[in-house]
Amino acid sequence: MLIEKYYPELIPLVLPVSSPMVAHGKSIKQRYEESYTVFIGPCISKKYEALSESNLGFVDSVLTFDEINDFINEEGIEYSKLEDGEVDFSGTTRGDRYPVVGGILNSIRSAIDKKDLNLIRVHGLENCKVILEELKNNTLKNVCIELSACNESCLGGPGIISKDESVYTRLQRIQDYLKGKYKNSNVVNINRKTLNLTRNFTSKKIHMLNPNEDEIKTLLKEMGKYTKEDELNCGACGYNTCVEKAIAVYNGMSQIEMCVPYMRSLAENMNSEIFKNSPNAIIIIDDNLLIKDINPSGRRMFLSCENKNTIGLPITDITHDLDFKKVADTKENILGKKVFYSQLDFHGYKSIIYIKNHSSLLITFTDITEEENRKLELTELKHKAIDVTQSIINKQMMVAQEIASLLGETTAETKVAILELKKVLEKED
Repeated sequence: MLIEKYYPELIPLVLPVSSPMVAHGKSIKQRYEESYTVFIGPCISKKYEALSESNLGFVDSVLTFDEINDFINEEGIEYSKLEDGEVDFSGTTRGDRYPVVGGILNSIRSAIDKKDLNLIRVHGLENCKVILEELKNNTLKNVCIELSACNESCLGGPGIISKDESVYTRLQRIQDYLKGKYKNSNVVNINRKTLNLTRNFTSKKIHMLNPNEDEIKTLLKEMGKYTKEDELNCGACGYNTCVEKAIAVYNGMSQIEMCVPYMRSLAENMNSEIFKNSPNAIIIIDDNLLIKDINPSGRRMFLSCENKNTIGLPITDITHDLDFKKVADTKENILGKKVFYSQLDFHGYKSIIYIKNHSSLLITFTDITEEENRKLELTELKHKAIDVTQSIINKQMMVAQEIASLLGETTAETKVAILELKKVLEKED
């Protein structure tokens, strides 16, 4: 794939032979027409190879070792407790060391010796590029080259399970396995007369558009590269230089954001803007409770003079809060605790977060003093309204009592008068 895309002029030098994966797939399909073939290995490039036009249909699925391992874990299969099985067939001794550096050349050693060619084993992508450039410049003659993009060939493939162990440990494991693998298995015999193992390689060269100098400068500026010093050429994006990256962006093969220094600078600038413009007070202190930084909102909330230099001063100069020391000692965060500092007439919500990697405390305050004052004013108004209401009720009760008293006296007098009138009328009768 590397040669087809970036060195198509070298295609005539490539042996026109199918890879072992495709050759095996062709053989299985020939012997078992209804079979479904699955290749398992450490190489992710095999996925592309199986789907390429010239190989389509020979290998139905490609899985990496780590994908198989994930499947086993998801299914809860403990293969270490299972009995070892016997393989039906195994490969020949000439091809069984294919995944090891030099394994390909060893499998065709007799043919190479007949042509009196010099052997060169190359592994690692950068090393492959170097030797391809030399072939391109026609500086190498009479050689047979084995190229492996991965360091230490397939043993260093990206789809391995254990990435902690060295390739040399894996090499020893393979060698130990190969010593006893032919005891109980049959070697596959391929009918070479009826099986076509040729492979045609074609140019897949990527045609790049070349931006002019001004367009490159514009793209570099968008990536935060204003001067030559800004062009770090770190290679983290996958390109050798920042200019190469800019050309890739121009061709739609990359994005401006795919730049570690740019994204780091963007994040730092964003953090700085948040720190400066946050309406909340942000204070950073060390584990000795000394102020390392305080943002403008913090200065406005807690300091009489915003320009006062507080760096290196103890946090107790602002407020005597025991929670700071508590978090520094216990490393347990305090989140959203409501506080009132009477000496500052400050109401707020406080969070104290311990930052382990920097042995620091991040303190934030949300000022709710105005809200609390409004609540206090509202409470006072409620009390006044209650007092006024009670006063009105009391007065109404007094009026009602007076009216009732007057009505009672009038009723009594009326009763007396009527009784007197009744007596007079009775005497007349």
